[in-house]
Amino acid sequence: MTANSVVRYKQARFAHAARVPCRYCGRLLGRGDATVDHKWPRSRGGDNARENLTIACPECNVDKGSMTFEEFKASPTLPTRCRAHLKIYPAEPVVEKRALKDGTTWSRVLDEFDPDRERWKA
Repeated sequence: MTANSVVRYKQARFAHAARVPCRYCGRLLGRGDATVDHKWPRSRGGDNARENLTIACPECNVDKGSMTFEEFKASPTLPTRCRAHLKIYPAEPVVEKRALKDGTTWSRVLDEFDPDRERWKA
């Protein structure tokens, strides 16, 4: 896959929502603030397949560096801003897969999984 797949991934994620949460800390990001992170880093053989990509804030993307998703969660240097979010959402996001699969809006999918998500509501 090419770098164009990264651009298409980001476009798809923002097609139905003005803001999308960072996978690692949960901060809501606009299209201009969001970066695309590789769950399995390219430096370690990861590719640009949609399943390997996620939205991250620039700070989390830099902090994660070349760690895998699992290594980052278990890291002793895991930033405080990420600890609570990853404790609540420790697994690969089913929400992300569903929103991309059937075009359901993020808001509707997140309400199904976490109806008390007041901090995410715009």
